[in-house]
Amino acid sequence: GTTSASNSSQISSRWSRDQKPNPRNSVKLDPMAATLAWSRVSGVSRVGDGTTRLVVLRGNWGSGKSTTAQEVRRRIGRGVAWVEQDYLRRILLREHPKPGAPNIGLIDQTVRYSLGHGYHVILEGGLYSPTYGAMLRQLIADHAGPTGVYYFQIPFDETVRRHATRPLSKVVTPEQ
Repeated sequence: GTTSASNSSQISSRWSRDQKPNPRNSVKLDPMAATLAWSRVSGVSRVGDGTTRLVVLRGNWGSGKSTTAQEVRRRIGRGVAWVEQDYLRRILLREHPKPGAPNIGLIDQTVRYSLGHGYHVILEGGLYSPTYGAMLRQLIADHAGPTGVYYFQIPFDETVRRHATRPLSKVVTPEQ
């Protein structure tokens, strides 16, 4: 796709705070292809800069990802975007986890947008590799600053015990 001359000035690797993307200029593709196509059209190959940090926290339910993300953000203060897979997938879009679902692109774009505006980002969730792996690998490759990926591995029995203390346990059983 091409961008008209009048719209090309709006597209940059970092929008100023008062500029917003024009949704009429977007192309509907699968989430990963849309991200890569936008990057190619706009000339963006890197996201963030050498000072932005990307932290990816993965693991089973109840493994401590959200607690860790919340505490890191509390200690650092402003300037840290906390991107929760469950919030975007389950609450915002009300989706089931499946390959190619719109939440994958939304997570990717939310992280890219935040990094592009100078925020450090903590992305946390189960982020099941067969479903989210391609998006995560591309995001990590495109990030210009330091990136850390951490997997929270706790015994399944402990995951079930912690899950039972949450309201979601009434909706989602351990077998699911």
